[in-house]
Amino acid sequence: MLNSVPSPLLCDMFAAAGYDFVVLDTEHLLRSPVELELCLRAAEAAGITALVRVPLEERALMGRLLDAGAQGIVIPRVSSPEQARQAIDAVRFPPLGKRGIDVSPSGRYPAPPRSVSLELKYVF
Repeated sequence: MLNSVPSPLLCDMFAAAGYDFVVLDTEHLLRSPVELELCLRAAEAAGITALVRVPLEERALMGRLLDAGAQGIVIPRVSSPEQARQAIDAVRFPPLGKRGIDVSPSGRYPAPPRSVSLELKYVF
C-alpha cells in the first residue's frame, strides 16, 4: 500500500487491514525526518514491512532511512546502468557500495562490523 498521507497511524491501520507492507512516499510528499522515523517505528511495531520511495537524486537520504529502520528503498525511474549503480552505491556498504556505517536502530545498535556482515549477506 502506498502511503502518501503523512501519518504514522496509517502504518498501524494498514497492518490491521491485512497488508504485508507499506511504501512511504517521499517523492511526491514532503515529510520531515522525524515524521519518517515515526512512520518507520509504527510500521515495525505493527509488524508490517516499511519501504520508502526516494528519488535517485536524494541518495544521502536513502542511507539515513535504512539506518532509521526502513526495510527497503524504492527508487522510481531508474533507466540506465549508471543510475542503477548510483542507487546501489547509496544503499550498500563498502566494498559493494558507498553507504556510511553508523550504529543505528535498524540493526538494534550492533557494532558496525556486524552490521556490515549482515548487510553483505542479506540486503539485496
